[in-house]
Amino acid sequence: RAGGRGDQETEGSNHSSPANPTHTGNVPSPGRLAVLGTLAAAAGAVIAVRRHRGGVLDRHVPGGIVVANPEAYDAMSERLFGSLFESIATNVAAAAPVGGSVLDIGCGPGHLSIRLARDHGFEVTGLDLDPAMIERARANADRSRADRGDGPSFLVGDVAALPFPPASFDVVVSTMSLHHWDEPLAGLTEIARVLRPGGRALIWDL
Repeated sequence: RAGGRGDQETEGSNHSSPANPTHTGNVPSPGRLAVLGTLAAAAGAVIAVRRHRGGVLDRHVPGGIVVANPEAYDAMSERLFGSLFESIATNVAAAAPVGGSVLDIGCGPGHLSIRLARDHGFEVTGLDLDPAMIERARANADRSRADRGDGPSFLVGDVAALPFPPASFDVVVSTMSLHHWDEPLAGLTEIARVLRPGGRALIWDL
């Protein structure tokens, strides 16, 4: 997941439950992007603090901060955040049209992307800065496809320079990633660019 640091919040943000955002809205411009500044779980907060203060659990690459041990993060994230991802997927389903196109920025090992494609039938693209994390996401998706059919696609990329034409997605979602971005404003501008008219950005962050 990509990086910067510090709490990120825009005007109109709130501290509602991360699985039940109350201020999302349409996103015609980055100025109206709704960044939901909430903690996913106490454990997640502790992990984030250790990364920023200790520096041993992450590393900086062009574009932001990525996890130093993708394998360990993969195992940990599904155990700690599985129920959260399920609730977030339900919120995304309420914001997107049936069979819509969803971009998951900072997808990590792909657990949310897989839920969105498998359980809700969306056309999902997951994007992450870290090639090793994308490899894990693809492996997880392959296992899911063996059991449940079609799954998401994944690619390496930077939110500040999204490799998609304008108006490509109905919904852009990002969970606990924005504070890792090197260029948050550029990332939010790019999100607005790739959203279709009437599209929504749902962003959960620390």
